[in-house]
Amino acid sequence: MKIIGLTSHRTGVHDNSVVLMVDGKVLFAEAEERISRHKHDGRFPYLAIKEALKSANIRTGDIDYFASSDPEESLIKTLLTSLKFIPAVGFKTYLWQVANRFFSRVETTSSSGTPTDYFQAGFPKEKLVKMSHYLAHAASTYFACPWERCLVVALDGF
Repeated sequence: MKIIGLTSHRTGVHDNSVVLMVDGKVLFAEAEERISRHKHDGRFPYLAIKEALKSANIRTGDIDYFASSDPEESLIKTLLTSLKFIPAVGFKTYLWQVANRFFSRVETTSSSGTPTDYFQAGFPKEKLVKMSHYLAHAASTYFACPWERCLVVALDGF
């Protein structure tokens, strides 16, 4: 089974990246910024996907699933679920983070012709699997650990 895992947040606060797994083994992992040469590149990781496919000598059609934790949250939902962080980070930092989340979006159209999202890249909708951002953090640690049993705690920065 061939799976491409991708981070494709359009907020500009995550470095988007790609991992290619074939039969449970990681064959390729790369951040978009390493290929585009733009530090903290928040664009859809199309170049990294192309590089992953090239490195394994496979085509897009050979991929069984694309797994993503790209959030599709509304402004209201994000505000309501993130209010709990105010005591931990302070009101000023909270407002800065919320403003950054919604007002510094990464480009949604590309002048270079590079796709800016999964569907624009022409990947099949039926192969896209969405998962929890935090579950993705936990799973990447759990499945890479050498022990039969372990406890994973995912604490993501606000």
